[in-house]
Amino acid sequence: MKEAAFWCLATGILWTGVGIYFKKLNDKAHDPVNFNISSAVFLFIICLFTVKWGSLSSTMGIEATSLFKLAVVMLAAGMTMTAGLIIMIKSMNRGRPDAAWSICQSSMLIPFSLGVLLNGETINMFNIAGIMAILGGIAIFGQGKKRSGTQFAEANWFTISLVGFLVIGAGQYLFSIPSYWENWTDKYALRIPIQATGGLGLLFVWAGIGGFKNAVRTLWLHGLVFALLTYAGRFTLYKAIDALAELKMVAIAYPVCLGLSILGFVAYHSYSERKFNPASVLVSILLIAGLLMLGIK
Repeated sequence: MKEAAFWCLATGILWTGVGIYFKKLNDKAHDPVNFNISSAVFLFIICLFTVKWGSLSSTMGIEATSLFKLAVVMLAAGMTMTAGLIIMIKSMNRGRPDAAWSICQSSMLIPFSLGVLLNGETINMFNIAGIMAILGGIAIFGQGKKRSGTQFAEANWFTISLVGFLVIGAGQYLFSIPSYWENWTDKYALRIPIQATGGLGLLFVWAGIGGFKNAVRTLWLHGLVFALLTYAGRFTLYKAIDALAELKMVAIAYPVCLGLSILGFVAYHSYSERKFNPASVLVSILLIAGLLMLGIK
């Protein structure tokens, strides 16, 4: 349990950094597609150095079927999550970054529910109460008043956020699937590189070769920073998922990590606004209580 808690905390911190970074990029009016292209290129390059090529080449023929199954699932996961991130960044740029972030991050409901329904994850009343507390806190935060002097850029920000919620949730569940396979381990370190390939492929189709060149040329530094954040966040997440899988608790990996990232973003938002409002305090209390209840077996 201590190992799982450590990796969940590390993931939550890194994901909080991602949310802050997205907000900063929106403040500078960077296009989310171009930004993701630049980061995907660097992430793909980084991932190539992490694969255990020697071990893979010696057993590729023997394990072709399992490797193909992994490739299908993780390519789909990479494409789905990349699309979800672009939608989330766009929703955060519609005038309510705090509410949009909270709504999209609450997509944890999807992998948690599917883990229980499809994969036999165990759950008790404390866990259910914890999830309700987290979702209740996020809902209150999402319904909070907009910042003084701020106008909504678009009236449909909630619809965009809801689409992001659904797409990101689907990607999160796909990420978790290999951890459910019997006796499966990522012994060749392929999971993250295949994910990165899926995201890169989607963006290439989306923007074309011209968009690729322009994005990498103009946003290479931002892309590199986000690629490092993304890789680190995925690495710690999979460590958390694998540790929780041994406890038959994979379904709570995303609720805990996302809850921590919401908590971190609430703290950042309050600090950047130089004020603490009741909604933020209530959200923090509910999230903390929810996370504690999720850890009760």
